[in-house]
Order: sequence, then structure tokens, then C-alpha cells
Amino acid sequence: MLEGESKRVEACLSNRLPSPLEEMGVRHEIDKQSYEAFLWMANFQMNILITMTAAIIPPMSHQRNESIAKRQAITDLIEKEVATHPYGGILLSFPYFGPIAAATIIAIVSESTQI
Repeated sequence: MLEGESKRVEACLSNRLPSPLEEMGVRHEIDKQSYEAFLWMANFQMNILITMTAAIIPPMSHQRNESIAKRQAITDLIEKEVATHPYGGILLSFPYFGPIAAATIIAIVSESTQI
């Protein structure tokens, strides 16, 4: 672990997060103008981050919900196909075998018999 990471981990584990100045490694007093400039820069960067996050998260959440719905639709189709296949019941009777594993084995066996 790098020295900086080590100090940050120690600070986090002690329930005390380092200040921005400690993060930058400032160990001595700085003048008020530099300190205010530093705070302005930190605030400006946080506002940019918040704005970017607000613009990115809703579309990503929507895409995630769509992906979950599509995955569920595909899983439902696979479950129906496995249930109607002659080997489906046998494969599903094995411990830890779900419809996806059963469908994979059915597909592999079907391909090998066609060769």
C-alpha cells in the first residue's frame, strides 16, 4: 500500500476523515487567501461533480431497469423451454442445477449430436 493510501486508511479506520488540506499533504499554516482559494476550488469541483452525477445517474438507472426486465424476460423464456424439453426435468432434478445450467447442457448436447 502506498504511503498516502496507508494514511487515508488509518484515518478512515479511526472514524476521522482527513481534511482536504491533509489530503494534499499541507503540514504548515497557509495564508488566508490561499486557504479561501483552496476552499473555492474544492466547492467548484464538488458542484461540477454533483451536476455531472445528476445528469448521469437517472439515465443509467433507467438503463439498469430495462436490462433487468430484459434479463427476466429471457430467463422466463429459457425456463419455459427447459420445462418442455425431454431432458429438462432430469437436469433440473440435479442439486444446484437451475434452468440456465440445464439449458446450457441441452444446447451443448444438441450441438454435439448434430455433428
